[in-house]
Amino acid sequence: MLDVGCHLGTQYIGCLLYADDITLLSPSIAGLQCMLDKCCVVADDLSLAFSTSKSHAVVFGKMRKYELPVLYLGSTTVDWCSSVKYLGINLLGGRSLKFDIMPMKRVEVVV
Repeated sequence: MLDVGCHLGTQYIGCLLYADDITLLSPSIAGLQCMLDKCCVVADDLSLAFSTSKSHAVVFGKMRKYELPVLYLGSTTVDWCSSVKYLGINLLGGRSLKFDIMPMKRVEVVV
């Protein structure tokens, strides 16, 4: 175990997984890059590939104010975004974690 993800008390929460969606959680950018590197090694060992065009990073907390370094998933850069969509819910970056469920409410059903 890399032990570079987030901890909630004594519980380690380094990633969230659902089907083929992976969310990595890290309190530091260096830790996040370490996790991305490990994901690439494991994917290569399993002959899998990531869809780098769908890979994004978002920051919550104090670091949102600073210029953030480039992250890499293999040889491809990962874009920093102000929000990301995960399992149909928009996670908004900023001082604290916020959710935007309005896009789900805006869906118009035509009968």
